[in-house]
Amino acid sequence: LLQCASQFSENEEVKPEEVIEISGMVPKDVVENLWKAWSSGSFDEAQREVESIIKEGHSAPMLLSQLGRDLLEDSGEYTNDKKRRMFMTLADSEKALVDGADEQLQLLKVVSVFYEILS
Repeated sequence: LLQCASQFSENEEVKPEEVIEISGMVPKDVVENLWKAWSSGSFDEAQREVESIIKEGHSAPMLLSQLGRDLLEDSGEYTNDKKRRMFMTLADSEKALVDGADEQLQLLKVVSVFYEILS
């Protein structure tokens, strides 16, 4: 991974952002923007974030995985019941993606259910 990053790097020094990009992970700021969007109370804003994520070519399964990791690292902001419902939504969407569902539709489903859970 580091060898690939060094080959594609414009400088001699490999930056963490370059490693994240090559690894296929969704950049942290993209994930944070999505959390902020549905926490803001505006579904339209969250929908725009999903469209942006898809247009940028990020992987929906990787994004769902990162959202799950963020939920695990939650500092107590969400109740256990909310977390359970959110994890069930992530699991349902991951299964649907494995079965061939559309990435954008599954991300919109997650956004809409999370929006409902958090409001």
